[in-house]
Amino acid sequence: MANTEDYLDSLLNSINNTNMSGKKSKSYSGSDPYDNASEAFRKFEREQEYKRDCMVLGREVLIITAQAERPAKAVDLDGQCGLIVEYPDGTRQTLKAGEVRIREKKG
Repeated sequence: MANTEDYLDSLLNSINNTNMSGKKSKSYSGSDPYDNASEAFRKFEREQEYKRDCMVLGREVLIITAQAERPAKAVDLDGQCGLIVEYPDGTRQTLKAGEVRIREKKG
């Protein structure tokens, strides 16, 4: 998922196509930059809502493949909704498909 920096970059790029008087700049691409900024904001809001509702983020999970089961922590989502996990050795991987099980605390 996009982070705050990505959203702000997108918003600034949209606004930069308009000069301070509100007139279109010479590099204007043909669409209203304020519409572009509004769409970027709506996309950012949807991504944040999706992250907020994702029940695995921040939790210990078990990554299940045909070869093995491997413990990890679900740490984030990327811009294409891939699940970013961190393994106990500190390495990270983005999962696009597969089975992930939430690990239950014992005791």
